[in-house]
Amino acid sequence: MSSDTLKPLMAVFCEPETKRYIKKFCNLEESWQSHAATPDPDEDDNTVTIETTFDLDLKITRGSDGQSHSVTLAPPSFGKATQETPNYTEADDETTPRASPPAEPTRHYDIVHEFGTDFLWYGEEDPRRENLFAEDASEELSSFPPAVVKSYEAWVITYKINFKESCHDVRYYYPSVFFTVAQDVAWNVAGFLLAWRIALAPQTASVVYLTGRKEYLLKKGQENAVTLEFLTDQAVVLENANDFPVEW
Repeated sequence: MSSDTLKPLMAVFCEPETKRYIKKFCNLEESWQSHAATPDPDEDDNTVTIETTFDLDLKITRGSDGQSHSVTLAPPSFGKATQETPNYTEADDETTPRASPPAEPTRHYDIVHEFGTDFLWYGEEDPRRENLFAEDASEELSSFPPAVVKSYEAWVITYKINFKESCHDVRYYYPSVFFTVAQDVAWNVAGFLLAWRIALAPQTASVVYLTGRKEYLLKKGQENAVTLEFLTDQAVVLENANDFPVEW
């Protein structure tokens, strides 16, 4: 597994403000092991597993050619009965009442880091587009597991706190609200994974995640390409920075 691909993920683990979102790392390269959990004997050595605290598991597997990678994203709660999982089963007896089939997903979101909002804007195809953005993200995400809502709120608050602090520091010239590139990348990676958790919900059709540099369209079935693209882009940001250590 390329360490460049892992660096943005390790930034999340190493930065105090985002470390809270990582529950477990498995099978990282030897140079990262001191900061991760013990390798999982049940996992392939070519697979890195990351369990988040907001109901999302990420797996990145290296292909047999040693160069290609594949990404798998899965919310653990989908295997349980939750508000997100429609209670629909085919009844053998036509006279037996049954729940309605799950409706087509209609929610489209843009996650935009706009101070004064909760960053959750309605996408162009969302029927609520005229309202521009969700006034209260916790209410908008109320159908999600509590851990998702809590993590999203904490993620937004982190940005707002840093925004206020950076605006009052005349020594601060980096075009971000964060004081180091590593903090900026860590916060963006955490947000990207949260965006995927929202995108994978049955009621969500798409999420557009904006980093300020680029936008990424998240839709079910397209996890691999866009996630690898995002991590590669963030690795380049770190590589061009002077405040990100090669090793911890």
